[in-house]
Amino acid sequence: MQENKSLQLKRSVEEMQYLLGEQAAGDLTVKQFCKEHRLSEAVFYYWQKKLK
Repeated sequence: MQENKSLQLKRSVEEMQYLLGEQAAGDLTVKQFCKEHRLSEAVFYYWQKKLK
């Protein structure tokens, strides 16, 4: 039987650009923001580096 991978969401480049902008404009820390959006901090920083 296949494992449930519902915690691993595939996000598009456009969605990650939007999320990075939302975090930058908001008052939440990266850790809080990632938890709220079900995103690992490693993925957040990967996309931040990739899109700069």
